[in-house]
This record gives sequence, structure tokens and C-alpha cells, in this order.
Amino acid sequence: MWTGCQILKFMRVALEPVGFRLSGTTFHRVNVAQFVEVINLQGGVRSRAGESTVNLGIFIPEVWVLRGQAESLEQARLITTPKSVIHIT
Repeated sequence: MWTGCQILKFMRVALEPVGFRLSGTTFHRVNVAQFVEVINLQGGVRSRAGESTVNLGIFIPEVWVLRGQAESLEQARLITTPKSVIHIT
């Protein structure tokens, strides 16, 4: 069984050459459409201890503006490591 640290090392080797930067357990990169692509490694707790989950997401600056989280598109595009999450199901 691999540890979270080992998984992050493997992910880093694969993702950094294609433009992702690591921050904590989350990789980010801005694509040509100015969206931030997000890949996060989440460790399990309690009954899922020892397990890991990979979360994928896209931060869309226009949505941030529509939600009133940024005053302008230019301001929203400065966010390259988003911290907040909007779950859409």
C-alpha cells in the first residue's frame, strides 16, 4: 500500500512537466481558456483511514464573478490557486 506522500511524489513527476504546480496536496494550472484545472489528493479519515481519493475540478473565473465573489473578471483571473469550492451536482 502506498502512502499519501508516495502518491503525491508520483503525481508530481507526472503533472509538473505539463504545467501543474503543487500547493499542499493540490495541483493547479491555468489552461488556455483561463480556467484553473485542479487535482487534489484527499486522505481518508476514520473508517476510510489509509485510503486516498483524487478530486478533480475546474475553477471558472466567470462563475466567481456571477456569484459576487470577485468584482471583475480580471480580478477573478488573478486567482490561480482557488481555496473555496462550489459543488454542482
